[in-house]
Amino acid sequence: MVTKRKSNRTVKSDQIQYVAFVLDYSGSMMGLSKTLDRTFLEEIEQLRKNERETGIETFVSVYVFG
Repeated sequence: MVTKRKSNRTVKSDQIQYVAFVLDYSGSMMGLSKTLDRTFLEEIEQLRKNERETGIETFVSVYVFG
């Protein structure tokens, strides 16, 4: 059981979330690398926020190729 604090209350959750990102830095995506980086960081921040708010533990795997 995961126990986390949210503001003045404790959020408990038996749930675990697994998320995988596949980042394509191959030649055909070269022009989008800055957009990819920004979007990836935004997604990570949102996952962290959701984890704090819900108490659902989140594990992230990142696969990079290119």
